[in-house]
Amino acid sequence: MLEIIKKRYSCRNYSDRPIEREKLERIVAGARLAPSAHNEQPYHFYIATGEVAQKIAAARSFAMNKFIAKATAFIVVTQQKSSALVGLAKRVTDQDLTSIDIGIVCAYLDFMAQAEGLGCCMLGVFDEKRVQAALNTSQRVRLILSLGYPATARQQTAKKRRASAELASWCD
Repeated sequence: MLEIIKKRYSCRNYSDRPIEREKLERIVAGARLAPSAHNEQPYHFYIATGEVAQKIAAARSFAMNKFIAKATAFIVVTQQKSSALVGLAKRVTDQDLTSIDIGIVCAYLDFMAQAEGLGCCMLGVFDEKRVQAALNTSQRVRLILSLGYPATARQQTAKKRRASAELASWCD
């Protein structure tokens, strides 16, 4: 797993090679095993390919993310209604468990895509109404993952991240 994490990057240059449906199915199969509060799984995945993928790519906002025009598939993650128990937990603890769960499952989707040899980039800026129209849904769109085969082999570079000592405190 650590090797996948080390090699993972946000791909912004895709080839036009289509992604095999079996790979997309394995990505979803792995992500469905992600932990979630009270096993709510408060999300739904729309796997967009072909013409629908082109509509998703066209739903970018503010002239951002032009690279997604070359993505051959997208996984659109929508938010599902949470149970009364999760709603109560949010009011009592002031923790947005649904957003946490969506973040966790998106990391699983990303790592599964990397494991399948695909490039992936998480997108948080898009025209939600256009995405909803492309998918024929009114569900809240939380994140979109663009997917495709990388157009070129990426040279592994050192990641610019804060040191572990800055991120973690040991409490013995």
